[in-house]
Amino acid sequence: PELEESQKHKFQKNHEAQLYKLLKDAHNFFIENLKANSGRSATSYLEGRGYSKEAIGTYAFGLSPDQPQALIQYILKKGYQIKDMIEASIATQSQRDNRAYDFFRNRLIIPIYDKYGRVIAFGGRTMGNDPAKYKNSRETPLFDKSLVLYGFQGARTVMRKKGRAIVAEGYMDVLQLWNFGFTESVACLGTALTLPQLRQISNSTSTVYL
Repeated sequence: PELEESQKHKFQKNHEAQLYKLLKDAHNFFIENLKANSGRSATSYLEGRGYSKEAIGTYAFGLSPDQPQALIQYILKKGYQIKDMIEASIATQSQRDNRAYDFFRNRLIIPIYDKYGRVIAFGGRTMGNDPAKYKNSRETPLFDKSLVLYGFQGARTVMRKKGRAIVAEGYMDVLQLWNFGFTESVACLGTALTLPQLRQISNSTSTVYL
């Protein structure tokens, strides 16, 4: 039994490593798409919100094309399988025709990192008329939003230095705070603030502003 458990754990870790790599490649695709001519309106939107070109690069914004399978086709060429894309929540399977389509379309992309700085999910703000203004990745083997604090990988050192944490609702709130120098800010991604999230903060500071 111990050997079986060890092999199962090894397989799980290898699979997770594959998903991390897949999400990194997807993020690079989104970044390059924002830099292209098709990303001009999204770049103008960000500049209008007060983000300099340097900040746009620092915060690693991206853009998903307004095409049904642009990312899927790009990722397939990298050698990944569609089932892995669906599991990582960059693709979704249609119940209507059973085909896979990009999960994010025509959205400004914000990467969501774990505490080690690895991309584990994405948030997307619509650049069109979609009634769902914001859309986050579904929960995956890498992403459980009740356990993740957006921005923690960049904020925890500053929390210790300043002796406080600022907790906001969403990633765009945090990025605006960071843009004005409040880099001790994190977000609970629109959910209730959970005990695991508070425990993460408590390792850096005991003073929290909500």
